[in-house]
Amino acid sequence: MNNEPKTLEETNNCWKQEGIWGNGSCAKLKQVINCRNCKIYSTAGQNLLEGKPPAGYVEEWTKILADEKIIKNQKIKNISVVIFRCGTECLALSTKVFKEITQMSIIHSLPHKSNTALLGLVNIRGEIQLCVSFHGLLDLNKDNAILKNKNLNTFKRMIVIEKKGEKWVFPVDEIYGIYHFNQEAIGNVPVTVSKTAANFTKGLVIWQKERVGFLDEELLFATLKKIAL
Repeated sequence: MNNEPKTLEETNNCWKQEGIWGNGSCAKLKQVINCRNCKIYSTAGQNLLEGKPPAGYVEEWTKILADEKIIKNQKIKNISVVIFRCGTECLALSTKVFKEITQMSIIHSLPHKSNTALLGLVNIRGEIQLCVSFHGLLDLNKDNAILKNKNLNTFKRMIVIEKKGEKWVFPVDEIYGIYHFNQEAIGNVPVTVSKTAANFTKGLVIWQKERVGFLDEELLFATLKKIAL
């Protein structure tokens, strides 16, 4: 006699024939009311848990779970940034903090300002925002002679970044667009980069043979908050 637990196909499924999911003719329904209260139903459920899975069942779910793990890892590792240029430096910020990109606006200087990074106030779509210089904040090179030697054109724009309701505006010399890369592609910051810029940079990414500094938005916004005080 074979005492092995039954598979799904072998299990008695009277609940689908005479039970509440069938024609309801089972005499036991008057006593148990619902098939779930019947010993036959509970025993069949136990047999299914202990029984052999259908052919290919384990292989199918192994593949499904493996695919989901791969997709999850890709979502974690893939990073989306906006790449832009300030002077001769290519920089990148996470797309999560970008609010908008707009044309240059008049910057109204603030009286008695002591911070060289803070340029003043700008009007962005009717809202007055603080405008900050990446050159002053990161201590970037502003040598126009270097710009000419590199044959870099200037297509000045203003970028508006926002995090937790705090908005800041930065003038930049050029916007290159959105770029996706793997987290493992982030390289170390070379010693030739200024100490200030290195502190704000998570690492370097190679984009079109250019080294792009991937900025740390958490540190950036924390520093900007201090500037506003």
